[in-house]
Amino acid sequence: MLIHDVAGDERFAASESLRLSGIRSAMCAPLIYKDKVFGLFYVDCLSKPYAFSKEELSIFSVIAAEAAISFDNAQSHEELALRVVERKALERFLSSAIVEKILANPDQIHLGGENQTATILFSDIRGFTRMSEKMEPENVVELLN
Repeated sequence: MLIHDVAGDERFAASESLRLSGIRSAMCAPLIYKDKVFGLFYVDCLSKPYAFSKEELSIFSVIAAEAAISFDNAQSHEELALRVVERKALERFLSSAIVEKILANPDQIHLGGENQTATILFSDIRGFTRMSEKMEPENVVELLN
């Protein structure tokens, strides 16, 4: 939006605050990117009307668009950093497969766990614990079978 002369602009005839602030001319451009509104760039001039041209408004709008892209990038970076922190916290206590499952479908995860049929073998085989700690689960089952 380009406002050449606040005093002579009908759109602002009822705006007492603009008259009292002494603003003579102004321009503003929205900070919008990918349907997200981040805010508004605004600049005004108290000393003279017609302080800004249409060309300056075009440049101002390009700067606002670039700023909106920067804000979106910063927001995306923050979200990504948060996901990394979440992943590291989960990986401290859970296997990678479970972490992937949680992050892929967070809405399907609920407290209380899930019931599953499992087989547990308690045995006393010399050196088994030390050996099985270094093996994949599938290899342990194959060895026991």
